[in-house]
Amino acid sequence: MESLEKKIELSNQLLKKVYLNIDKLTFENFDDIFPALVQDVSEIKKIRDEMLKNYGYEKVKNYDPEMFNWAKQIERKFDNIVEIFSEQEKKMEAELSATLSKKKLTVYKR
Repeated sequence: MESLEKKIELSNQLLKKVYLNIDKLTFENFDDIFPALVQDVSEIKKIRDEMLKNYGYEKVKNYDPEMFNWAKQIERKFDNIVEIFSEQEKKMEAELSATLSKKKLTVYKR
């Protein structure tokens, strides 16, 4: 049981770290922060899979249901980040297209 406690504690620490670092994610620091987030999420998944294999879903969930809440919140935050980044990408595409159209008009006027 002590091993389960340690794994859950480690998972919770990593989940909290990921949760807080997602809020720091911006376009400017994406390349710096995102790889660390992916690495931490991979580590969490590895620990979770190991716990589920060794102790079973019900035992792990009953032992610390809060861990599953953290995971759901992180999933929602990632979904929100993806949506925000997608919207920003569409805006940038539209601006680039408009700029290229203006450039073509300028060339035709000459």
